[in-house]
Amino acid sequence: MKRACELTGKSRATVYRRRNGIRQGCRERRPAPPNALSAGERGELLAVLDSPRFRDKAPRQAWAILIDEGTYLASVSTMYRLLREAGQVRERRAQAARPARRKPELMAAGPSEVWSWDITKLAGPQRGVYYHLYVMIDIFSRCAVHFEVHATELGELAKGFITEAVRLNGGITPHAIHAGRGTMPALLRRNGWGLVPFSVALRDRSW
Repeated sequence: MKRACELTGKSRATVYRRRNGIRQGCRERRPAPPNALSAGERGELLAVLDSPRFRDKAPRQAWAILIDEGTYLASVSTMYRLLREAGQVRERRAQAARPARRKPELMAAGPSEVWSWDITKLAGPQRGVYYHLYVMIDIFSRCAVHFEVHATELGELAKGFITEAVRLNGGITPHAIHAGRGTMPALLRRNGWGLVPFSVALRDRSW
């Protein structure tokens, strides 16, 4: 047969399969091994793995503890197979349930409720010389409440800039002031930003 297949260029497996024909139906189920656990033993093993003592441990840990105590119920693979059939092959330790985190949002239904401010670099008269434009915007009316130009970024300058913006707004303070995640919010916190009587929301712009 081997020589004939070499001459004809056919596979011996193909020849044998065509000669014997294709088996109809599914294969016969393999008989259970003689050392297989009975239904009662499987229930007892599952109860041990689900007990308060072992429910937070992996099957290999439970198996090792039982072996140290001189008790053998089943192999590690049998424990995994039984837990898989019961739909318990997952993280067995208690998991903390935390609510979904919501992104903070600032909503303004009218003017002078929420402001947003930022600092933009402006090119100076010479190469490498820049000025810093401080701008405060009312997000409801899109009006520039106040702006100033300085030679640098300083927390004290920013505090004075915001205080002046409130004064020019007739002394009306907004409910919140939106800022980016740059270096200036950190400077304000380090320079006593808590003295200013309104809050700051630190998040990226979404408006």
